[in-house]
Amino acid sequence: MHLGYPLLCKKSLFALILFFSASIVYGANVEVQVLGKGGVIGAGQYDIGQQATLQAEPGTGFVFKGWSGDLAGSDNPVTFSVSGGLKIKAHFEVVETETILINGQLAAAGSYVAKLNEQGRRSLKRRVNRVGSTTVFRRN
Repeated sequence: MHLGYPLLCKKSLFALILFFSASIVYGANVEVQVLGKGGVIGAGQYDIGQQATLQAEPGTGFVFKGWSGDLAGSDNPVTFSVSGGLKIKAHFEVVETETILINGQLAAAGSYVAKLNEQGRRSLKRRVNRVGSTTVFRRN
């Protein structure tokens, strides 16, 4: 009895299975753990061999320092070829700034600071963009 389907020999069946198994693309998970305050764009599921790009975005008062784990370096953004599941750490550190007080308001040191001279007039010695809600301009 013939059902209209050609009979497959063992070699043809083996070739068919090999073809379909070679066509399957396996996925890999790129996991990123954030250390410090910030975020990373680009983590998730990728196909093996696919290009992935991770971009670190530091939170306010933090700076991106680098990658560790299955990815090393400090390039930002970084692009790489996914070869399997990856566990990566993104390191963010607090920006070190010295602060000073001007009229009771915090200001970053190293900018122009207003100072009274002998006549009671302000002379600017260093630059400060904002002190509280006041903008300080350079006059030198």
